[in-house]
Amino acid sequence: MTGLRLWFVGALLSVPSLFLCLGGVVHYRNGAAVDAAFPVPLDISLNAPLPRMAYTDAIMHLAHTARDDGDDRIALAQASFLAGETSPKLIDQMRNSLSVAPASAQGWVFYGELQPRSV
Repeated sequence: MTGLRLWFVGALLSVPSLFLCLGGVVHYRNGAAVDAAFPVPLDISLNAPLPRMAYTDAIMHLAHTARDDGDDRIALAQASFLAGETSPKLIDQMRNSLSVAPASAQGWVFYGELQPRSV
């Protein structure tokens, strides 16, 4: 009976570490996606032009980032725009990204660029 009790106590003590591991998986996936798209977000920040295929690859990788990571979502919207997307959904995507990362100066500048020009 003591062996079963010892096993049960050990299982209960391992539960918090399992929750910590599950929380880390989200951050790991974000890091892996950003790492796979690495040169593109940096070159967008530097205004360095890239081939359209580089933006398309970055879109594919950045689409797997968490929705609550505003900076990565801003990079996704910028890569989509530079790949040629001009849909109105891009402005909504930027609004959502800026609601999560309101301190992103780069995001606000890009959001301003997406707004229709008024005379």
